[in-house]
Amino acid sequence: MTARPGKTETTVLDLRGEVCPYAFVKTRLTLEDLEQGSVLKVIVDYRPASASVPKNIRTMGDTVISVTRLPGPAWEIIIKRTG
Repeated sequence: MTARPGKTETTVLDLRGEVCPYAFVKTRLTLEDLEQGSVLKVIVDYRPASASVPKNIRTMGDTVISVTRLPGPAWEIIIKRTG
């Protein structure tokens, strides 16, 4: 796949089945491997992670673009690497 100028690639991290603090730790480690401005889509199915991951990511200095409830017990967290 060829990257287009001005267009960022989105990395998907499916953490269904993971609980806190592992959901946050794996999200943080993945973000550290991404370049500034990259976007990470995280999918969780553990309700506490849908709140704690965005909270901790903001604390670390990255930007949470959105948290969206998906069908079934799952949430999608969109994060931009800024920290």
